[in-house]
Amino acid sequence: MLANGGGFYEARAYLEEARRLGVKILLPDVNRSGRTFEAVDGGIRIGLSRVRDLREGTLDRILAERERGPFLSLRDFVNRVPAAEREVSNLVLAGAFDAFDLPRPEMLWKVELLFGRGGSPARRREATLFGPAAELSGADPDRGFPRLPPYPKEKLVEAEFEVLGLSATAHPLEFFEDWFREKGVVPAARLGEHAGEIAAVGGWLVTTRRVRTRNGSAMRFLTLEDRTGTVEAVLLPDVYRRFGHLLRGHGPYLLRGRVENRHGAVTLTAGAVALPPGA
Repeated sequence: MLANGGGFYEARAYLEEARRLGVKILLPDVNRSGRTFEAVDGGIRIGLSRVRDLREGTLDRILAERERGPFLSLRDFVNRVPAAEREVSNLVLAGAFDAFDLPRPEMLWKVELLFGRGGSPARRREATLFGPAAELSGADPDRGFPRLPPYPKEKLVEAEFEVLGLSATAHPLEFFEDWFREKGVVPAARLGEHAGEIAAVGGWLVTTRRVRTRNGSAMRFLTLEDRTGTVEAVLLPDVYRRFGHLLRGHGPYLLRGRVENRHGAVTLTAGAVALPPGA
């Protein structure tokens, strides 16, 4: 499903379902990843095509160069693959160079030095023809370079979402668990136990659909996903008028409402929507 782009939900939803089932999610890797998702080593490896702004020609060159031998360092990659600075930076943020055992902030700094200030495609082509861009700019990122600390886990997840649209490092809701616990949020997998009651659920937006009733009023259907499963919720017109403006982006969101179980289908009819502090 992930590899062929099929299914109803976006790739992230299927990846999180795999994670819930105990499947290990592996970051992109310039020496191991193919074009798209692959089942490897008992896990799912994210393909290089998921990296934002990575051009098809650059991806072709990466795969072709790998046939000649693995990339040995960030400098080796830059010298062998005619990529733009933004492409290389996004590969760094996606974790595609993590196997070189350097923190991502340090690699980003080295990318800037390798490309020189500006990092234009023309300058990159000069670097390919006449040696590494660092030699052109007079900077050597491998000599006397300060050690930079790795990103905290939250920043890693944020960066991966920015360039991949998903995260292999952790589920983003991991950082909101204390707030959800404080609000008495019920895990999606246990929501059915509260049928007929008022309960709170919290999750990341998987999909949403806005519809109109026969009298023209707008309402909204949501699918939220937490670390245990998914929740189908509905905001009826009066609730949507009050809280619909909050539904922007993936969330996370907290919905409070009545739990219903209709022939085994558990849903939440929301009465209120809230965002965590700082969201």
